[in-house]
Amino acid sequence: TGDNCEVINNDFRDEGDALGTDEFNAAISVAGGADNALVKGCTFRAGAAGAVQAIYITAVSGFEASGNDIIGDYSRACIVGRFNVAGDSADDVIIRRNLLFQGTMGGDGEINAVAVIDMSDGTSGYISNNEIVSDVATALLMRVADDMVFMNNFVSDTDGDEFSGSPEFGTQPTQGFPSSTSVSPHEDG
Repeated sequence: TGDNCEVINNDFRDEGDALGTDEFNAAISVAGGADNALVKGCTFRAGAAGAVQAIYITAVSGFEASGNDIIGDYSRACIVGRFNVAGDSADDVIIRRNLLFQGTMGGDGEINAVAVIDMSDGTSGYISNNEIVSDVATALLMRVADDMVFMNNFVSDTDGDEFSGSPEFGTQPTQGFPSSTSVSPHEDG
């Protein structure tokens, strides 16, 4: 706990074992009393039958996860906000420029049907420019965060031989205006 804490360029690898007995519950937990925390440039890995979540937040004001690679067989989500507990939602949450991969990298069928982001109702903030891989029914179910703004995330639910991802845009250009794809979603500018 403690305001303005920073976790930068750390490696959290928990490959687990075949029995799923040595994984962590959460690599990082940010709770009330740790406002304005930053998790940046970190690598998170959880193997099959791995961790519950990589990052867990609850009851904070100000939190940012940016530039992280989160890949693993997470039973809840890659990034989780405490769920359905009154007063435990967070505000000013920013989740941007992360690789959020729900599953294990390997052959076909190793992408999980579990969301990559799961925030409690009432959590506010911004989710943008993330690469999201999850095998759920719709892009909205890949990141469950009802009160947050989504912009320019790239989503895919396939692990087949052909690429089938799609960009997500907050607004579509009208006829006669430049395409919204003229600026890379992973670049400042």
